[in-house]
Amino acid sequence: MKKLVMCAVLVAAIGLSVTSCRETKKKAEDVVDGTEQVIEEGTEKAEELANKAGETLEDAKEATTDAIEELKEGAEKVEGEVKEAAENLKEGAEKTKDAVKKTGTELKNAAEDIKNEVKQ
Repeated sequence: MKKLVMCAVLVAAIGLSVTSCRETKKKAEDVVDGTEQVIEEGTEKAEELANKAGETLEDAKEATTDAIEELKEGAEKVEGEVKEAAENLKEGAEKTKDAVKKTGTELKNAAEDIKNEVKQ
């Protein structure tokens, strides 16, 4: 009888152990499945973020290139306008010089005329 009770207890213990192992295995599988799902979702999110970062960098590069091109065009335009203004100033200075020279000659001639009239 004792052996029968001991065998029953042993069978019950083994049954509980097997059941416990199955439940532990099932829970471990659930954890692994959940972990795999989290890893997949994390990988997808990381890929999305990497793509968005790449797009953002590409947009920034394009905007920078456009800005540099506009600055270059603006600088060339300003350079052209400065050269034109310098040419205009040069022409104006030459005209002023010629006008002053002409006026000086006219004053000299007028002074000589006055001098000649006074002598007469």
